[in-house]
Amino acid sequence: VRLRVVGYTDNSGSLRKNERLSLQRAGAVIRKLEEFGVARDRLIAVGRSAEKQITGGDPEKVANNRRIEFEIAFKGE
Repeated sequence: VRLRVVGYTDNSGSLRKNERLSLQRAGAVIRKLEEFGVARDRLIAVGRSAEKQITGGDPEKVANNRRIEFEIAFKGE
């Protein structure tokens, strides 16, 4: 099984900055998984910026949009 590690950001900042940040967030989680013994070739880093917000504009909850999700990758990815 291969796993997509998907990073997200909140919607503050520019699109370019958020794209970079979301990919960096996914990369940081992949590095930690490697430390725990997960083979790097089974992990795919994906950055989706502020694409899928899970909380609205409530300032107290905006941090919930800064997250990682895991997805099963398709064969050949």
